[in-house]
Amino acid sequence: MLEKTLSSKDLINKLLNKFIHQLNSDFIDIVEKIKNNKEDAPSLIHGLKGVSGNLGANRLFAICQKICRSIERK
Repeated sequence: MLEKTLSSKDLINKLLNKFIHQLNSDFIDIVEKIKNNKEDAPSLIHGLKGVSGNLGANRLFAICQKICRSIERK
């Protein structure tokens, strides 16, 4: 998907490496934070939804959308 929108393989690799770093830092505890209704859970899931959508990670994006809707209903 990214190859269709971005022509530079270096840029694609940079974006994917940044995403991996975010998964292992910013989003490492996201599941626990959502389960425990932590204050920063909505902003984290919203951020993950945005990043996954931008990268074309469609299944992750769809999951994040469902979680966002679930959080909004509470």
